Amino acid sequence: MVVIFNSSRAYVNLAAEVGLWVILRPGPYICAEWDLGGLPSWLLCDKNMQLRTSYPGFMEAVNQYFDKLMTVIKPLLYKEGGPVIALQIENEYGSYAKDKDYMKLIKQVSTHLRGLEVCLCVGKMKINFNSQPQKPVMVMEYWSGWFDVWGEHHHVFHYEDMLNVVSEILERGISINFYMFHGGTSFGFMNGAMDLGTYKPQVTSYDYDAPLSEAGDCTEKYHALRNLIRVGLHSSNFYNN
Repeated sequence: MVVIFNSSRAYVNLAAEVGLWVILRPGPYICAEWDLGGLPSWLLCDKNMQLRTSYPGFMEAVNQYFDKLMTVIKPLLYKEGGPVIALQIENEYGSYAKDKDYMKLIKQVSTHLRGLEVCLCVGKMKINFNSQPQKPVMVMEYWSGWFDVWGEHHHVFHYEDMLNVVSEILERGISINFYMFHGGTSFGFMNGAMDLGTYKPQVTSYDYDAPLSEAGDCTEKYHALRNLIRVGLHSSNFYNN
C-alpha cells in the first residue's frame, strides 16, 4: 500500500510540474473497468459483506483506508498549494444503489472527520445546470472511445463524430474531462468485466481508442483535438464563461 500511495503522490506532483489541475479519484470504489472497481478482494472474506453500503464491516475498512490516504492527499490539495481541485469519492452510485446513509458516511470520512476543504464529486451525475447557476458546469466523463471485451471487435469512435460534440461543449463554455485521453493496460487479472445478463470479461488492453494510444502514440484523433483546441484558444466563442 505504501508503494501505491508514493506512486500516486509522484504522479500528482508531476501533473503540477507541467501545469495541470487534478481531479483525484481515490475511491474507495472507482469502477474504471477495474476488478471489483478497485476494492480489495479480501473484503469478500466476510460472508455477510455488503459492498458500497453503510454495512459496518465495509465502513470499517473504508475508515482504515482513508486514515492512510488522507495523510498523502492533504498536502496535494489546492488549499494547501497543490494541484488537486476535487476528489471523486464514489462512482455513479445512484445507478448501483441508493443507501443514503452510506453517502453521508463517505462524505464525513472524506471531509469532516479529516478536516479537508475540497470539492467532492461522485462521477457522472445528471443535473439541471440552470437550477445551479453558481456551480461549475463540467462534463465529467466524455467518452473518447470505449473498452473492449473478449470475443468482440475493437471499439472505434471516429474522430469526426467526436469533434462535433467537443466543439459544441467548448462553444457553450463547458469544461470537459476526456475519458480516456491516454489509453492504458490492465495487467494480469486487474481487468474487470461486464455482466448485464451475459458475463463479458474485459481484455487486458485499455487502449480505449483514446487520442493517445496504449503505446503512447499520437493518433489522428489526437491531432484533430489539438487543432480544435488550438483554434478555440484564439476564438471569443470558446471559454466565454
